[in-house]
Amino acid sequence: MKKALVIYSPSAGKIKSGQTARIVRKKMESLGYRADWFVLDDGFEGMIRDYDFSKIKTVVAMGGDGTVKVAGRIILQNDLKIPLGIIPSGSANVIAQELKLPFKITEAIKLLARPEKFALLDAGIINNKHYFFVGFSLGHVSEVVAKTAVGLKKKLGFLGYFLSLISSKTRLKTFKF
Repeated sequence: MKKALVIYSPSAGKIKSGQTARIVRKKMESLGYRADWFVLDDGFEGMIRDYDFSKIKTVVAMGGDGTVKVAGRIILQNDLKIPLGIIPSGSANVIAQELKLPFKITEAIKLLARPEKFALLDAGIINNKHYFFVGFSLGHVSEVVAKTAVGLKKKLGFLGYFLSLISSKTRLKTFKF
């Protein structure tokens, strides 16, 4: 069996209680993976700091773009030369959309067994601290994304961000030059 590290966000948009995790665990086992699971919560950073990465063959991010960002950071900070699997289950899944990954969870997992389908993904780093993939943003839009309620994202997905944007109290001024 190949060993995998799964970074799992139970608060990601499409994840329903533990049901999704059970499906992923079972499907990964059928593909020959034995996985160590880390929940992306307040204790994550302390737990992952002491983890032994020596036998890991892949890191899998199960969640949204934030989960992918954390999983990518773990690979980069630990200088791992292994693939990052993405199981898109967040609200927007911009990275998965850009990579044209399947959004059906069982189909996304199947890609772990198909290295010929692996794609290269560029990463950016700012001040040796902040990692990003696909895009980087600052300002009002970033603030809206960060402040959008988890419940709104779970219920409405990407539309939750839009509603949060139009209902925000901040008004943008335009300037002509």
